[in-house]
Amino acid sequence: MIENIETFLSIVPVGVVIVDKNRKIVSMNPYARDVILSKEYFNKDILDLHEKQEATSKIENFFSKLTENKAIELPIVKILDFKGKSMFFIVKLTKIYDKEENFNGIVSIFYDITSVTIKRIDEKDSQHPKFVLDKIPIVLKDRVVFLETRNIVFIRSFGSSTLITDINGNEYLTSLKISELQEKLEDNGFFRSHKSYLINTSYLKELSFDKEKNQYKLILSSDKKSFFVPLSKRNKQKLNSLLSL
Repeated sequence: MIENIETFLSIVPVGVVIVDKNRKIVSMNPYARDVILSKEYFNKDILDLHEKQEATSKIENFFSKLTENKAIELPIVKILDFKGKSMFFIVKLTKIYDKEENFNGIVSIFYDITSVTIKRIDEKDSQHPKFVLDKIPIVLKDRVVFLETRNIVFIRSFGSSTLITDINGNEYLTSLKISELQEKLEDNGFFRSHKSYLINTSYLKELSFDKEKNQYKLILSSDKKSFFVPLSKRNKQKLNSLLSL
């Protein structure tokens, strides 16, 4: 599914949050207040929204660089956990300035694409529905590409981002971390074969051992291409259990 990005973003719910130069939340539109956050976050440091030290360190570093005369490299895709549920957003940030042209904060625009990316399963249990990641959004220059998870062969770490390889061998770069995708894709038959690789077991054809390199490797095949990915010794037993070998 490919849409013109401006057309697509014009029809999804939008949250707007304004953060001042001291990282304090000073304004929100109704959608951000009622769905994404809540009134209690007014005048709170945005670091309060994140529990993990890794996330807070990145935000602190990000804000320290905003005073430089550089554009913000966005939009990006983010998975955010609010009010006990995971939500998918395309996030665009814009810097704002005071009348003396000094950096004065940022405007964060959250395009909610949760309904497009998440699929509900286990319809019989209406009290405890289960949701799985059905599509992964990729933001390109002028469009949004939604990759169906069933057509993804494997995912690998690529610096602070990840590269997704589909059945045709096409690669897509996303800002989502491999750990985030692992958590959302495990119920779709994906397995963390290595610290840098997440595979779709539907395409797993063979397990072999390279004596020369003293390591295991997996052969993944679609109808059009074959791929080789590493399997750590630590995760071999987990894979055996998963496949009941």
